[in-house]
Amino acid sequence: MLKFELELKMASSMWTARYCFAMKSIPLDTVDVLKAQVRDQQEELQQLRLKMGNSKLAYLNLETKEKTSANAKFVWNTCADCPATENFVVTGDSIRFLREGVYFVALTANFVGACTACYICHLYKDGVSVRYCGGYGSGSYPLVHVMHMDCDQELYVLNSSYVAEVGCTLSITLLK
Repeated sequence: MLKFELELKMASSMWTARYCFAMKSIPLDTVDVLKAQVRDQQEELQQLRLKMGNSKLAYLNLETKEKTSANAKFVWNTCADCPATENFVVTGDSIRFLREGVYFVALTANFVGACTACYICHLYKDGVSVRYCGGYGSGSYPLVHVMHMDCDQELYVLNSSYVAEVGCTLSITLLK
């Protein structure tokens, strides 16, 4: 029951983020609300994992620990006309399969230079896509999408840090 309620809350936050993204600009108060929702959800997820104890989730976590690299690199994939292609740096990334449809993603990325905000580019690794969707300019916030590439199903949406006029640093940790 707790798992169902948690997934329902996540779905609610996802649609809120989508609505704000469609408006092209996310007000600061809305961003604060979304960040608070994300923090609450992550805390609930952690509590859920603790309650599960030595369950299948914990077992798979240990089982796959040696199969993934702590410094696994995401692959940069974008359209040929995107000017940001050569100015994209990713460091210290890791993506770890926990169980079917559940991934732990740690991403630190630096976006430097111009971005046309075409929403096409995305990062992918081990069957999951972390898609950067956002633009440059005051009042503009990117959204990070964690996708299951086989069916392109969206697993989670999180707004990142504020995007400055000349670049941004994006640092997120997602558990879904």
